[in-house]
Amino acid sequence: MMVSLECLRETPLISIKQQLFTEARKYPLYHLLQEESCYIFVGVTQEAEREEFYDETRRLCDLRLFHPILKVIEPLGNREEKILNREIGFAIGMPVCEFEMMKDPEVQDFRRSILSVCREAMEEREGGGAHSQALYVYPPNVESSPQLPPHIYSKLDK
Repeated sequence: MMVSLECLRETPLISIKQQLFTEARKYPLYHLLQEESCYIFVGVTQEAEREEFYDETRRLCDLRLFHPILKVIEPLGNREEKILNREIGFAIGMPVCEFEMMKDPEVQDFRRSILSVCREAMEEREGGGAHSQALYVYPPNVESSPQLPPHIYSKLDK
């Protein structure tokens, strides 16, 4: 079903989604839809790539769409993992799927070494028991040493 909406270029995706669901109430089979949060927008970018838009705070003009048409879908797979892969792709300058397909021995060696470092850190954290895991999730905001830093003493004299 196509629902035509007029939106300003600066409108964030969350507002467009709310407007869409308000308009969708007028259509038959609306009762079959789930909550708004169960859906994401998908569009074709200027690079001719299909992109899923998880960050609903982004504005329509920031999406760099080839044509201002968005599709609403239920995301398949783990949402958090997809968001993380997208952020990693921005950090390394290429999509993660392209990075995974690289057969360069140096890249593969780097990935193995990073994986082993992460595995060691995880085993160390799990080896410390519940206390170690709690410190990882909720790091303390206190100094480990009972001695005050030297720059604090000068302020205490005043």
